[in-house]
Amino acid sequence: MDQTELKRFGSRYAKAWCSQDPENVAAFYSKGGSISINGGAPEAIAKEALGFMTAFPDMVVTMDKMVPRSYGAEFHWTLDGTNTGPGGTGKHVHISGYEEWTFGADGLVARSQGHYDATEYERQLKHGVDGEVQSMDGLNVGFVLYTKSDVPGSLDARWTYENAYSGPGIATGGPEDGFAGHYHVRYFLESGQFSDEYDLIIEKTGSFYNVSWIADGKVSAVGVGMEVENRLAVGWRRVD
Repeated sequence: MDQTELKRFGSRYAKAWCSQDPENVAAFYSKGGSISINGGAPEAIAKEALGFMTAFPDMVVTMDKMVPRSYGAEFHWTLDGTNTGPGGTGKHVHISGYEEWTFGADGLVARSQGHYDATEYERQLKHGVDGEVQSMDGLNVGFVLYTKSDVPGSLDARWTYENAYSGPGIATGGPEDGFAGHYHVRYFLESGQFSDEYDLIIEKTGSFYNVSWIADGKVSAVGVGMEVENRLAVGWRRVD
Protein backbone atom coordinates (compact mmCIF):
# COMPACT_ATOMS: atom_id res chain seq x y z
CA MET A 1 0.00 0.00 0.00
CA ASP A 2 1.09 3.56 -0.62
CA GLN A 3 0.74 6.25 2.05
CA THR A 4 -2.75 7.30 0.91
CA GLU A 5 -4.00 3.71 0.96
CA LEU A 6 -2.46 3.14 4.39
CA LYS A 7 -4.23 6.17 5.84
CA ARG A 8 -7.56 5.02 4.41
CA PHE A 9 -7.00 1.52 5.77
CA GLY A 10 -6.09 2.89 9.21
CA SER A 11 -9.06 5.26 9.29
CA ARG A 12 -11.50 2.46 8.48
CA TYR A 13 -9.80 0.22 11.06
CA ALA A 14 -10.27 2.87 13.77
CA LYS A 15 -13.96 3.17 12.88
CA ALA A 16 -14.31 -0.60 13.17
CA TRP A 17 -13.08 -0.41 16.77
CA CYS A 18 -15.90 2.08 17.46
CA SER A 19 -18.59 -0.23 16.06
CA GLN A 20 -19.07 -2.49 19.14
CA ASP A 21 -18.78 -5.47 16.76
CA PRO A 22 -15.47 -7.35 17.09
CA GLU A 23 -15.99 -9.05 13.74
CA ASN A 24 -15.72 -5.65 12.07
CA VAL A 25 -12.20 -5.38 13.49
CA ALA A 26 -11.35 -8.97 12.55
CA ALA A 27 -12.27 -8.18 8.93
CA PHE A 28 -9.02 -6.20 8.65
CA TYR A 29 -6.96 -9.30 9.51
CA SER A 30 -5.95 -12.29 7.45
CA LYS A 31 -7.53 -15.61 8.37
CA GLY A 32 -5.82 -16.69 11.59
CA GLY A 33 -4.41 -13.21 12.13
CA SER A 34 -3.44 -12.32 15.69
CA ILE A 35 -2.37 -9.52 17.98
CA SER A 36 0.05 -9.54 20.91
CA ILE A 37 -0.15 -6.67 23.37
CA ASN A 38 2.89 -5.31 25.22
CA GLY A 39 4.90 -8.44 24.48
CA GLY A 40 2.18 -10.88 25.54
CA ALA A 41 1.15 -14.07 23.79
CA PRO A 42 -0.62 -13.74 20.42
CA GLU A 43 -4.41 -13.72 20.69
CA ALA A 44 -7.21 -13.77 18.15
CA ILE A 45 -8.01 -10.19 17.23
CA ALA A 46 -11.78 -10.67 17.66
CA LYS A 47 -11.22 -11.84 21.25
CA GLU A 48 -9.12 -8.79 22.12
CA ALA A 49 -11.53 -6.40 20.45
CA LEU A 50 -14.47 -7.94 22.31
CA GLY A 51 -12.68 -7.43 25.63
CA PHE A 52 -12.20 -3.70 25.06
CA MET A 53 -15.65 -3.22 23.57
CA THR A 54 -17.24 -4.91 26.58
CA ALA A 55 -15.20 -2.88 29.05
CA PHE A 56 -15.90 0.42 27.24
CA PRO A 57 -19.40 0.46 25.69
CA ASP A 58 -18.92 4.09 24.60
CA MET A 59 -15.39 3.53 23.29
CA VAL A 60 -14.12 5.82 20.54
CA VAL A 61 -10.83 4.98 18.82
CA THR A 62 -9.22 7.59 16.59
CA MET A 63 -6.28 7.20 14.25
CA ASP A 64 -3.47 9.58 15.17
CA LYS A 65 -1.24 8.70 12.23
CA MET A 66 0.05 5.89 10.01
CA VAL A 67 3.79 5.33 9.66
CA PRO A 68 5.11 3.13 6.81
CA ARG A 69 7.78 0.66 7.91
CA SER A 70 9.95 -1.85 6.07
CA TYR A 71 8.00 -4.69 7.68
CA GLY A 72 4.57 -3.11 7.08
CA ALA A 73 3.21 -0.13 9.01
CA GLU A 74 2.59 1.43 12.42
CA PHE A 75 -0.97 2.38 13.32
CA HIS A 76 -0.99 5.06 16.04
CA TRP A 77 -4.24 5.41 17.96
CA THR A 78 -6.01 7.05 20.88
CA LEU A 79 -8.77 5.34 22.86
CA ASP A 80 -11.35 7.39 24.76
CA GLY A 81 -14.09 5.73 26.77
CA THR A 82 -15.75 5.07 30.11
CA ASN A 83 -15.19 1.78 31.92
CA THR A 84 -18.87 0.99 32.51
CA GLY A 85 -18.82 -2.63 31.34
CA PRO A 86 -19.38 -5.58 33.73
CA GLY A 87 -17.27 -5.07 36.85
CA GLY A 88 -16.06 -1.72 35.55
CA THR A 89 -14.89 1.18 37.68
CA GLY A 90 -16.94 3.82 35.90
CA LYS A 91 -13.81 5.87 35.27
CA HIS A 92 -13.01 7.79 32.10
CA VAL A 93 -9.93 6.55 30.22
CA HIS A 94 -7.96 8.42 27.56
CA ILE A 95 -4.91 6.46 26.41
CA SER A 96 -2.73 6.35 23.30
CA GLY A 97 -0.61 3.62 21.76
CA TYR A 98 0.33 2.02 18.49
CA GLU A 99 0.28 -1.29 16.61
CA GLU A 100 3.08 -2.69 14.46
CA TRP A 101 1.49 -4.40 11.47
CA THR A 102 2.86 -7.13 9.24
CA PHE A 103 0.69 -7.65 6.17
CA GLY A 104 -0.23 -10.95 4.57
CA ALA A 105 -0.35 -11.77 0.85
CA ASP A 106 -4.05 -10.83 0.89
CA GLY A 107 -3.23 -7.23 1.85
CA LEU A 108 -4.69 -7.64 5.34
CA VAL A 109 -2.94 -7.63 8.72
CA ALA A 110 -1.37 -11.01 9.38
CA ARG A 111 0.21 -10.09 12.70
CA SER A 112 0.01 -7.08 14.99
CA GLN A 113 2.14 -6.13 17.99
CA GLY A 114 0.31 -3.62 20.16
CA HIS A 115 1.93 -1.21 22.58
CA TYR A 116 0.55 1.18 25.19
CA ASP A 117 1.45 2.40 28.68
CA ALA A 118 -0.12 -0.34 30.82
CA THR A 119 0.77 1.44 34.08
CA GLU A 120 -0.98 4.63 33.03
CA TYR A 121 -3.96 2.62 31.73
CA GLU A 122 -4.36 0.88 35.09
CA ARG A 123 -4.04 4.21 36.91
CA GLN A 124 -6.81 5.72 34.81
CA LEU A 125 -9.04 2.67 35.36
CA LYS A 126 -8.76 3.27 39.11
CA HIS A 127 -8.70 7.07 39.28
CA GLY A 128 -9.79 8.45 35.90
CA VAL A 129 -7.79 10.58 33.50
CA ASP A 130 -6.93 13.36 35.96
CA GLY A 131 -7.34 11.60 39.30
CA GLU A 132 -4.54 11.28 41.85
CA VAL A 133 -1.68 12.50 39.69
CA GLN A 134 1.04 13.32 42.16
CA SER A 135 2.87 16.54 41.38
CA MET A 136 6.66 16.69 41.62
CA ASP A 137 6.54 20.45 42.01
CA GLY A 138 9.94 21.91 42.82
CA LEU A 139 12.00 18.90 41.77
CA ASN A 140 12.87 20.39 38.35
CA VAL A 141 12.40 17.08 36.51
CA GLY A 142 10.92 16.66 33.06
CA PHE A 143 10.52 14.03 30.38
CA VAL A 144 9.91 14.19 26.63
CA LEU A 145 9.36 11.46 24.04
CA TYR A 146 10.20 12.23 20.41
CA THR A 147 8.83 10.25 17.47
CA LYS A 148 9.74 10.67 13.81
CA SER A 149 6.96 12.62 12.07
CA ASP A 150 5.48 11.85 8.65
CA VAL A 151 7.17 15.09 7.53
CA PRO A 152 10.90 14.53 6.83
CA GLY A 153 13.14 16.32 9.32
CA SER A 154 10.38 16.70 11.91
CA LEU A 155 9.72 15.10 15.30
CA ASP A 156 6.43 14.76 17.15
CA ALA A 157 6.80 15.29 20.90
CA ARG A 158 4.97 14.42 24.12
CA TRP A 159 6.34 16.18 27.20
CA THR A 160 5.75 16.61 30.91
CA TYR A 161 7.36 18.77 33.58
CA GLU A 162 7.13 17.86 37.28
CA ASN A 163 3.93 15.88 36.50
CA ALA A 164 2.20 19.26 36.67
CA TYR A 165 2.35 20.37 33.04
CA SER A 166 2.22 18.32 29.85
CA GLY A 167 1.24 18.41 26.22
CA PRO A 168 2.32 17.85 22.61
CA GLY A 169 5.03 19.50 20.58
CA ILE A 170 6.63 19.59 17.15
CA ALA A 171 10.32 19.94 16.24
CA THR A 172 11.17 20.99 12.68
CA GLY A 173 14.22 21.64 10.52
CA GLY A 174 16.17 18.53 11.51
CA PRO A 175 17.75 15.73 9.47
CA GLU A 176 15.70 13.22 7.51
CA ASP A 177 17.53 10.26 9.10
CA GLY A 178 18.15 9.61 12.77
CA PHE A 179 17.52 11.95 15.68
CA ALA A 180 20.83 13.82 16.03
CA GLY A 181 20.71 17.33 14.63
CA HIS A 182 19.52 20.90 15.11
CA TYR A 183 15.79 21.67 15.29
CA HIS A 184 13.36 24.41 16.21
CA VAL A 185 10.79 23.06 18.67
CA ARG A 186 7.44 24.43 19.84
CA TYR A 187 5.59 22.96 22.83
CA PHE A 188 1.93 23.26 23.74
CA LEU A 189 -0.22 22.49 26.78
CA GLU A 190 -2.91 19.79 26.70
CA SER A 191 -5.47 22.54 26.06
CA GLY A 192 -3.66 23.46 22.83
CA GLN A 193 -2.35 26.70 24.33
CA PHE A 194 1.21 27.59 23.30
CA SER A 195 3.81 26.96 26.03
CA ASP A 196 7.43 27.46 24.92
CA GLU A 197 9.75 27.34 21.92
CA TYR A 198 13.48 26.68 21.66
CA ASP A 199 16.35 25.84 19.41
CA LEU A 200 16.83 22.13 20.07
CA ILE A 201 20.22 20.43 19.73
CA ILE A 202 20.40 16.63 19.86
CA GLU A 203 23.89 15.10 19.88
CA LYS A 204 24.59 11.37 19.78
CA THR A 205 27.31 10.10 22.13
CA GLY A 206 27.72 6.36 21.65
CA SER A 207 24.42 4.66 22.45
CA PHE A 208 23.01 7.74 24.18
CA TYR A 209 22.18 11.36 23.42
CA ASN A 210 22.94 14.76 24.93
CA VAL A 211 20.10 17.23 24.44
CA SER A 212 20.05 21.02 24.89
CA TRP A 213 17.22 23.55 24.67
CA ILE A 214 18.37 27.07 23.79
CA ALA A 215 16.42 30.35 24.02
CA ASP A 216 17.84 33.78 23.18
CA GLY A 217 21.28 32.25 22.75
CA LYS A 218 21.35 30.75 26.25
CA VAL A 219 20.92 27.13 27.36
CA SER A 220 17.56 26.87 29.14
CA ALA A 221 17.46 23.11 29.75
CA VAL A 222 19.63 20.04 29.34
CA GLY A 223 18.86 16.35 29.16
CA VAL A 224 20.07 12.87 28.37
CA GLY A 225 18.27 10.36 26.20
CA MET A 226 18.24 6.96 24.56
CA GLU A 227 16.35 5.32 21.72
CA VAL A 228 13.46 3.08 22.77
CA GLU A 229 11.45 1.26 20.08
CA ASN A 230 12.30 3.80 17.34
CA ARG A 231 11.63 6.75 19.66
CA LEU A 232 13.94 9.06 21.55
CA ALA A 233 13.18 9.17 25.28
CA VAL A 234 14.77 12.11 27.12
CA GLY A 235 14.91 13.06 30.78
CA TRP A 236 15.65 16.74 31.31
CA ARG A 237 15.93 19.62 33.77
CA ARG A 238 15.86 23.38 33.54
CA VAL A 239 19.11 25.33 33.91
CA ASP A 240 19.02 28.44 36.08
